[in-house]
Amino acid sequence: MNLIDLLKQNPVTSVVIIVAVAIGIAWRTFIALYVKPRDFRINCLTTDLGHLKEEFLKLQRDVEHQPRALSPVTQQRIEVPSVDIDPLLPPKKPLPSQVNPDSPLSSLAACYNRWDDDSLTELQKQKFETNCKGKTVSWVVEVDSVSEASYGQIYLSVIEKIHEWDNPRAFAVFTESDQQLLLSLNSGDRIRLQGMISKFFLCPQLTACQVESIG
Repeated sequence: MNLIDLLKQNPVTSVVIIVAVAIGIAWRTFIALYVKPRDFRINCLTTDLGHLKEEFLKLQRDVEHQPRALSPVTQQRIEVPSVDIDPLLPPKKPLPSQVNPDSPLSSLAACYNRWDDDSLTELQKQKFETNCKGKTVSWVVEVDSVSEASYGQIYLSVIEKIHEWDNPRAFAVFTESDQQLLLSLNSGDRIRLQGMISKFFLCPQLTACQVESIG
């Protein structure tokens, strides 16, 4: 008597086995699509909080060591030397510019700040997300961190550094086939990130991504 005959004679056992297999598949899917990305985002937020604490302590030390204001008499004796600007000096080389810095498709800061605007209603935010989903972006950003490979996916966390903390952030989803490319990236590297906005959860998330290092 084979296994199929046994299952036919014991329908209850068959149902239990099918339910157990379905639960196992659902649990692995839940871990891959929710738990791993969530843990990665929590780690990124914890890192930002650590940076915030360091900057606060640094600011506190700077205030404590700030020199006292000079008396009016002393201030009158201070002379500011004039500085002549040599017209022959070449101008500073500008940073790589973006096509339209106010467009969410060419600036992570523009995209994130519009989406995170507290003045927007839920309907307005939904409209913005709908307009952005499926669109291809090209952002000049800074590498914040790269996750480990898990369930065939690797998450690249990027920021557009404007402040010392709480900067606009996005996640780019890569596959394990991009592992060699991602291994060459270090935290703080400036890159041009291209990809398609797939959804918004804590921040914009990109798929079908490409990375170009710009130093």
